[in-house]
Amino acid sequence: MALTAGTRLGSYEVLAPLGAGGMGEVYQARDTKLGRDVALKVLPEAFAHDADRVARFEREAQVLASLNHPNIATIHGLEESGGSCYLVMELVPGKTLAERVASGALPVEEVLRICIQIADALGAAHQKGITHRDVKPANIKVTPEGRVKVLDFGLAKAAHESQAEEQADAETMTEMTQTGAILGTPSYMSPEQVRGEPVDRRVDIWAFGCVLFELLLGQRPFRGASVAEIIACVLKTEPEWQALPTRTPARVRELLRRCLEKDRDRRLSDIADARMDIEAALLAPATGRPAEPDRVIGSLAVLPFVNARGDPQMEYLSDGLTESIIVGLSHLPQLRVMSRSAVFRYKGRTEEAQVVGHALGVGAVLTGNVLQRGETLLVSAELVDVKNGWQLWGAQYRRKVRDIFAMEEDIAKEISKKLRLKLAPEKQNLLAGRYTDNVEAYHLYLKGRFYWAKRTEEGLYKGIQYFRQAIELDPTYALAYAGVAEGYVPLAVYCHLAPKDACPKARAAAQAALEIDPKLSEARTVLGAIISYYDWDQENAEKEVRQAAALEPNYPRARQVLAEILTISGRFEEAVIEAARALELRPARPEPECVYGDDVLFRT
Repeated sequence: MALTAGTRLGSYEVLAPLGAGGMGEVYQARDTKLGRDVALKVLPEAFAHDADRVARFEREAQVLASLNHPNIATIHGLEESGGSCYLVMELVPGKTLAERVASGALPVEEVLRICIQIADALGAAHQKGITHRDVKPANIKVTPEGRVKVLDFGLAKAAHESQAEEQADAETMTEMTQTGAILGTPSYMSPEQVRGEPVDRRVDIWAFGCVLFELLLGQRPFRGASVAEIIACVLKTEPEWQALPTRTPARVRELLRRCLEKDRDRRLSDIADARMDIEAALLAPATGRPAEPDRVIGSLAVLPFVNARGDPQMEYLSDGLTESIIVGLSHLPQLRVMSRSAVFRYKGRTEEAQVVGHALGVGAVLTGNVLQRGETLLVSAELVDVKNGWQLWGAQYRRKVRDIFAMEEDIAKEISKKLRLKLAPEKQNLLAGRYTDNVEAYHLYLKGRFYWAKRTEEGLYKGIQYFRQAIELDPTYALAYAGVAEGYVPLAVYCHLAPKDACPKARAAAQAALEIDPKLSEARTVLGAIISYYDWDQENAEKEVRQAAALEPNYPRARQVLAEILTISGRFEEAVIEAARALELRPARPEPECVYGDDVLFRT
């Protein structure tokens, strides 16, 4: 029996029904203890003694508790009161996609933006080994702010289920299908689902394709007057591909065919690939909206590229690619590029690029996604004009891992062109800031930078280890020697290693780097810092660091060290000027920073 308004379940007062399905009835309720509105999913009384239904209800609670993602509705708890078992969940405002599409197809661009978020949610679930199994418009809401929330994990399946549990699921599905009580929704079920076979995350990819198709066309890809007719369509017929809107990008049409491949062995197997295809298609239509005529954009922030698969083992690659692009672009004399420390505080955050650009005070923002599959590297990037929010440039690269250097150079050149920065022919090589041709050594260097940036004792030692491995593969890798030097200095500063043990090693590594490349400002800056703090020779330290700053005017660390040397020398006014330059290049960095006042400069 449906609950009526005013009914109490524990500390919750039912306000109104929200919907019902095979796995429970959903109500809006008031949490009288915490003074907030929530959604209650109540197991119907008729199922209270059904062991299978109760087990699925408890499983849904466990699945939701294991997921923490902005595109998945949050669970607050699993409770029981007066013989009723219910889930307490986030109350998501807005309409479901089923309600939205009931009045017709949605605009293509809006569909793509929605489906990117659906893919993000499914990707997060799949990373946890969870298959939703009931993806459909009725289980997806869009808030008034445009945030997508995937709901109802009542049929979700965890990868760790035993073979016996999988077989029981299959038998239950077959039995319920024969009686007309489908475990799932036929129009969105994959061929293997309707056949009652064991399933994996590819059923979610099939359903995702069904949702994408329906939002674009306003009709389901597989339709019929009865369950039997729908199942026959799923198994035997193709969607009406020719009926898709003419504005549907070719990349999306191809993606739909890959998602709705009846043979699951030929079907798209990773939802992250779908996200990248949609993002690339979304960027393409906007290309051609130029910045204002003759307007040169002289400042840029490269936001941390997103690790599309969320694999912790690949985090070094997305971070490293971001840093490499920053370094490459910082060589451009006409461009002010925000430093790594200035932009990495936005890692994992969801602010729009234009908002971040305003906060950082830059003219353009570069964002991107990185995915490595075997020996293939997939990178998508988008350049946004902060003034008007227009896309200046967008591209997707599919290269072999060994071609990563060429890809980085291509990105830097495209950005230079789109920002209308002119480079004399003799300056073109500035964009190709390559210090090694050994790809494996380069990846080891990126891992070293990744762990070095953690600034923990373990991270610093691990970073040094990776830098040394890079040097073993390429003994002429000057930047890796500089990495070793930069690793030992904070070990001494943070008292993890005595200065008498750390500084000589840092000095030797910096000198080795400079023997290979005398113009390497990173190594020269470290050497200047050692001469200042360890040798206490401020005159020669200043010469060393001023040379580093002259070689690389946009390198903030050189400005910071110079400000500290000038402070030690009692030249406070000059120190304030250099500190201001350092802060301009990297505002609000998380590690020890130069702070300046009226006549004094000190370190926090």
